[in-house]
Amino acid sequence: QSLANWDHGVSLEQLVRLVRLTRPEVILTFLPGTFIGEDHGDHQASGLLATEAFDLAGDPASFPEQLAGPTKRLEPFLENLRPWQPKKAYYFPDADREDIFRGKGPDYSVKEISKSSKQPYWRMALDSFRAHQTQAKSFLDKIAQMDEAQIEKMATSDGGWTEALHFVLGKSLVGGSVTGDVFDGVTPGAIPFARSDVSSEPARPDLSVELVGPWGFYSEFRRAHALTNLPHPEPPEIALQAPGTLVIPLWIRNRTAKTQEIRLSAALPAGWATPTGTGMFTVAAKQVAAARIEVNLPAPTENGGNKPEPQEISVHAESNAQSIGEIKLRVELRKRALPQ
Repeated sequence: QSLANWDHGVSLEQLVRLVRLTRPEVILTFLPGTFIGEDHGDHQASGLLATEAFDLAGDPASFPEQLAGPTKRLEPFLENLRPWQPKKAYYFPDADREDIFRGKGPDYSVKEISKSSKQPYWRMALDSFRAHQTQAKSFLDKIAQMDEAQIEKMATSDGGWTEALHFVLGKSLVGGSVTGDVFDGVTPGAIPFARSDVSSEPARPDLSVELVGPWGFYSEFRRAHALTNLPHPEPPEIALQAPGTLVIPLWIRNRTAKTQEIRLSAALPAGWATPTGTGMFTVAAKQVAAARIEVNLPAPTENGGNKPEPQEISVHAESNAQSIGEIKLRVELRKRALPQ
């Protein structure tokens, strides 16, 4: 939805232009993926676009109109830019969990003092956040009534403002260690364009069922951009507002030479229900059928103020009474969450 609203192609062209204009050595951006956490669509889209720009800005065959020089006749406004290959890309996760990201990149204390502003980095972040006009108004109004001592007490006791900043190394074209400084291995000057080495599509059986939607997309995205080592949850996961509906998008592949009957069923936690999407599907020879299982989610149960544990859903597919696959999904129910 975010990419559709932003216009994916136009946004990518603008970001490639920005990289070629500013020539960054390192790109820092949100980790593209679906996690139990804030899972903000715009954050995911920005990480996706930044990754694509990293891979395209150095390619002279990508957006060549940015590279063409002006001519006296007909084309006086061409930009005459040059390709630029960034050297490293790091991601910051937008997820609640930390275990799968630990040791995957450098950590930085935000309690250190900035040499330029003479303030701790957490305070610079808080001051930047206070510029928001559309979010967290009650929180910002509360801060506006505090003196410096109260602000520091709030920020250092709240945890979120003074926790260490964790990065995940996505790509490095100049070597360096995984947990080393973000500028480890970076030296001044341009480096040659490096095309991503796309791994082969994984082998699949003649009959299979696949989880698609954002989970399937990010699996293909990691493969297409040589990010196969990027941390991602297994099984896939999501947090949703409840009561509500979870949609599980599936592809049923039939690579055989004849029509096949496939039965889908779902194993759910108590109180959850599937009004549509399970049952028998007919898939023609050499075709892929789309299925969509909808799950009604109950309101989250009170847990004494503790965070609810994610629940697991299993989708089973069988043909001729033989299993052809199982898909698992971890779902956390929340009173408030962004839509799927």
